[in-house]
Amino acid sequence: MSIVLDSPSTSCPDCGAILPAGSGALLCPVCVLLEDAEELPPLPSYTLLGEIARGGMGVVYRARQERLRRVVAVKILPGAAFSSQEFRQRFQREAETAASLNHPNIVAIHEIGELLGQPFIAMELVEGLSLGERLQRDRLTPEFSAHIIRQVARAVAHAHERGVIHRDLKPSNILLRDEMEPMLTDFGLARFTQTGHTLTRSAQSLGSPGYLPPERVGLHEGSPAMAEDVYGLGAVLYHCLTGRPPFVADSVAALLAATEMQEPVAPRLLNPSIPLDLQTICLRCLEKKPASRYASAQEVADELDRFLRGDSILARPVSTWARVFRRAQRQSVLAALSST
Repeated sequence: MSIVLDSPSTSCPDCGAILPAGSGALLCPVCVLLEDAEELPPLPSYTLLGEIARGGMGVVYRARQERLRRVVAVKILPGAAFSSQEFRQRFQREAETAASLNHPNIVAIHEIGELLGQPFIAMELVEGLSLGERLQRDRLTPEFSAHIIRQVARAVAHAHERGVIHRDLKPSNILLRDEMEPMLTDFGLARFTQTGHTLTRSAQSLGSPGYLPPERVGLHEGSPAMAEDVYGLGAVLYHCLTGRPPFVADSVAALLAATEMQEPVAPRLLNPSIPLDLQTICLRCLEKKPASRYASAQEVADELDRFLRGDSILARPVSTWARVFRRAQRQSVLAALSST
């Protein structure tokens, strides 16, 4: 899928959330959530105990499911009457997608419902920080990073086997049970490869720019969708190892341009303690051409398993000369574009 932004994305002046390009004076969806959070109707069979988190796709509460006497997480889309049809469709798709999966490293969905036009999802409550919150402290050790991404890769492989692509892998979508075991959540941008169901191609459906594969920006149109998640696994591994995403920039437009045209800085230049084999795995996932990455999430998991066992990995590092050649190729493309 090729996506072109008509104009640079802007930020909401009130909450700072990134707004879709060309959104003009439309209401910020996050601000709508904030305004309506206090007006929630009571949910049948649930007692809300307190807010856990909020974002562009909803507000998550700790809740008690009275009939089963268990504590769960409930995700609610407040102000549904003010939300666009697209917004509500994304919320419903997230629930349907995640509910079809059953894996120890994927957050389980218990119930999908709607009350007076108010959609909600009751799901497994994962006690602990998100990987994004954990990374705000400091970067992880190489071995712990490899463990986390190996488990997430196994969860992603499970989803792929059932025709589901996550499409928004990032640290905030990985919860850490007891700060050790990763749990993958938030399939709000997921796509079913077998049924052809897909979400809109607006700027809002881009995903998270810092972890976005280049084919979602415009390169390699028509590439296999599973390769997007392989790139996402590499991007999250890169962040775990170095303390930052593969590309950073001052604006969304500059970030997307870097994703499309630049090579990521080798992780060992940012953190010399990273083993060469782990860097090789990471950069293999981040190859610009989807066909040059690992063929599947399961291959990523298997490769990380070899690393953790101390066995030789299958991938070989890209030579310095090859990287210089790639950089020269992209510079020539940029020069040609700037002259037209």
